[in-house]
Amino acid sequence: MGWGYLGGEGTRMKRSPEVVVVGAGIVGAAIAWSLSQAGARVTVVDSGRSAGGIATPASLAWINATSGNPQPYFDLRMRAIEGWRRWSNDMPQLDIRLTGGLFWELSGAELEAYIAEHAGWGYMIRLIERDEIRILEPGLHHPPQYAALTEDEGSVEPAHAARTLLEMSGAQVLTNTHVGGFCFESGRVCGVMTNVGSIDADATVIAAGSGTAALLACCGIDFTLDTPEGLLVTTEPVDRKLISRVVITPELHVRQRADGALVAGADFSGRHDNARPDNIVQTLIRRMHSLLGDNPPLVSARNTVAGRPTPKDGFPALGAIPGMEGLHVAVTHSGVTLAPVIGEMLAASILNNKTDPQLKRYAIGRFLGGHEDAGAGS
Repeated sequence: MGWGYLGGEGTRMKRSPEVVVVGAGIVGAAIAWSLSQAGARVTVVDSGRSAGGIATPASLAWINATSGNPQPYFDLRMRAIEGWRRWSNDMPQLDIRLTGGLFWELSGAELEAYIAEHAGWGYMIRLIERDEIRILEPGLHHPPQYAALTEDEGSVEPAHAARTLLEMSGAQVLTNTHVGGFCFESGRVCGVMTNVGSIDADATVIAAGSGTAALLACCGIDFTLDTPEGLLVTTEPVDRKLISRVVITPELHVRQRADGALVAGADFSGRHDNARPDNIVQTLIRRMHSLLGDNPPLVSARNTVAGRPTPKDGFPALGAIPGMEGLHVAVTHSGVTLAPVIGEMLAASILNNKTDPQLKRYAIGRFLGGHEDAGAGS
């Protein structure tokens, strides 16, 4: 990238590249971690009072490569799952729980076709019947006749993981810091302007979730981003293990945390009725009781609502902004699952000018007239 040399006369020590990452959620944290591991000096800025982001704490944090995705996107998600597995081995502080999943959101021929397709792609998945389901998950009150058992899946406490990655990366983290624009030099983005002053950088990464479009607009870039709101319910902790895996049913997605609390959403996108949030919370509690029985009783501790940052074709928007040297973006609805691989690909692109084939496939340039691929899902 030609970062130049620092030092007094006669020295030839190449200085570390300086990178600003805008956003301290799980995606920004993963990018900061990967950049730091590769030798960059990283500053992370976030408008929140603490690191962890906005959408990240409101995620079910289901790590998966499940149904409804074309094979290229499945492959990307599998790379990400392997990244989570490496992180689990190398950084047990992240508290990653790759305990598998139990899935019966589909049924009958659709469930069988999903299992056959994904098993053919290399997913550790198989059809199991009610008797085995009872053995594996004895806490289920009314187990289905059939379900898919997925060995590759799991979950993580996403805000904790983001904060831990940032701490372990050694990045400088500036909270309560609002980015209002970018610094330019000879047509190149060379940092950010914030409420606490400008921050110079050799490269800048926008990993600001639903705030991405507004930040790009500061550069005159029109980028469409859908942000459907999602509601997630977390119960008070209960005193025993009710489920070991992430459980995906037609009416409920639920997992149990290490502290005994249950975390649940209504569907994959987490859509909810803004006019009746309390009704939706109580509906989810009833569905959890239907799934797990009434003993112990489940009590809502809190619910979170956040926009799910989703590019208009549903796939990630990643990489360098065409014609805007020094500026990079990472935005996706599947931020928790994809965080490790996004961090890896962005760091290689920024520091070594290496464009991973999957980074090219999901390049943000496809929305900006700067991408030649036929489509992200092709």
